[in-house]
Amino acid sequence: MPDISNPSQNDFNMSEKQLGFAYWFVVHKILLKKIALGVFIAFDAVFLLYGLYGFVDYFLITGPKEKQMLAQLPKTLVNYQSVRREAAAGLEILSAHLVPSSGKYDLVAKLRNPNDKRRANFDYYFLVEGRPTILRTGSILPKEDKFILELAYLPAQEGGAQSPKSLSFAIDKVRWQKIDPHQIPNYENWKKLHFNFPISDIIFNSAVKVDTKTFSQANFKVKNLSAFDFWQIDFKIILYRGPVIAGANFVHTEQFRAADSRNLGVTWYEPVPGVTKIEVYPEVNIFDDSVYMK
Repeated sequence: MPDISNPSQNDFNMSEKQLGFAYWFVVHKILLKKIALGVFIAFDAVFLLYGLYGFVDYFLITGPKEKQMLAQLPKTLVNYQSVRREAAAGLEILSAHLVPSSGKYDLVAKLRNPNDKRRANFDYYFLVEGRPTILRTGSILPKEDKFILELAYLPAQEGGAQSPKSLSFAIDKVRWQKIDPHQIPNYENWKKLHFNFPISDIIFNSAVKVDTKTFSQANFKVKNLSAFDFWQIDFKIILYRGPVIAGANFVHTEQFRAADSRNLGVTWYEPVPGVTKIEVYPEVNIFDDSVYMK
């Protein structure tokens, strides 16, 4: 049986090494606390100094530089004025006119391309009393003012009113094409070489009598001063009565060679009185290779 009269043998059975460590810990307990506190303060001081350095660096050194870089970023990376210059301005609809003609109507719109470096192909239609005409496709050169015509429109056949009062012009889609400066470094000189058809000798007669009928007729002369032969050149003729469009018509000539001259004419099958001005506009898409005789 164990001897319970000597408790030291059961409850306090420790080696000399453990007793020595316990004695050393008790003796140096205060010193250990001071060392631990010193280490804690040292770490705290290091983090505090690092935080102060970051604070000073951000507000006095790195921060101002970053703000300056951010302020300069839109100027160096995104030049919005340059972007606006490069973006195409929309086609401008200048006017739309409903012109009575021999019991029908000629629909006339004037369109402008304000861009000097972009041409466009576009889909369009007229709206007569809100009813759309056939969707058609057109083209326009840079910086060109262009008349769009829908001749001999008969409202009754389209299910509309016999005498329409309102007209508008609508562009459905525009497909922009930028002039390549490597191929065409100077568009104006290039255009003059490809598109040069001076009009002269314009004569208008408002009362041409044939048998018992009276017509109106416009005649003019055109010369091909471009450097190219064309399969076909179109001409649009606009009559004015003061500032108002009084008539519109269309004619074309085929196999129009360089240096050739042509006398052309168009007829309105009714009198068009009071005409004060006639304008003739040649038209050809000089960017379309198929228009050239090769």
